[in-house]
Formats: sequence, C-alpha cells, structure tokens
Amino acid sequence: MIPFYYTDPRVLQIILMGTLLGLGVYFRDFSIQGLQVFLTFISGVSTHFLITQYLKIKILYFSTLITCLGLSLLLRADSIWVHPLIVFLAISSKF
Repeated sequence: MIPFYYTDPRVLQIILMGTLLGLGVYFRDFSIQGLQVFLTFISGVSTHFLITQYLKIKILYFSTLITCLGLSLLLRADSIWVHPLIVFLAISSKF
C-alpha cells in the first residue's frame, strides 16, 4: 500500500512553494525578512493547533503550511506584525 503523502498533491505543492520562497529570498531578494516568515509559520501552525484542540478534530497541517507559504510569497509589509495577523485570520476563517 502506498502511503498517502506519496499521492497527495499538497506535498508537492509545499515542496515547490518552499523551494521558490527559499531561492527567491536567497538569490532574488524577495524583500521579506526571515523574522516575518518565522512569525508567519509560528502563528499559522499555533492557530491551527489551538483551534483543532478546541474543536477536538484531527486535520493535517498541509493546508496550513500552504497558506503560510502563500502569504510569505505574496504579502509584503514593512511591519513585522502584519504577516502573523493575516495568517491568523486566514487559518481561523477555514474553521
């Protein structure tokens, strides 16, 4: 039996978006700070965790990671707090 993560297209999407973000920040200067990316992922994953614990449901983190990567790639802001706030709103709106 093939594990689900070999056939789930979200895994490939996470890999490709993560590669694009990493290469873009390193080689092309995507004008995003590492702290903004870090806070985006911390906010997204912790929001997902807290809501699923509160609702007592089990949902994989694939969609959360895709949302965090997408916002890191597309959103540009000068303030540090904008990314975590937007990802909190995006993840909480899914529930």
